[in-house]
Amino acid sequence: MSHLNEKISVDHHRDLERAVINEYGQIIIEGELGKKAAANYDKKFYEDGVTATEDWANVPTSDVINEHQNIFFILMPLIPGFNLTRNFFREYVDTKEGDTIVLTHKRNEL
Repeated sequence: MSHLNEKISVDHHRDLERAVINEYGQIIIEGELGKKAAANYDKKFYEDGVTATEDWANVPTSDVINEHQNIFFILMPLIPGFNLTRNFFREYVDTKEGDTIVLTHKRNEL
């Protein structure tokens, strides 16, 4: 079910997964999860053509959207049992606003 005309705030990874799957028009990631994601938002993951990671396997930089880090790579290491794929995030534009991350669906009706 699509909720493109609704805005939701989440602070837990399960709520985030439900919000992305249900296609909310805008998702605000706040609380402790938002602070951790915001801290990683400007972190340089790219080194010598390989997306360097701390806890998971290296990924070729060509797999990552150029000039703008894919929110998937920011959230993946923060969320245990992460069930979403990069395809779920292709419809979202991400921005950092202080200690929160805002995901806005490209087809939102807000």
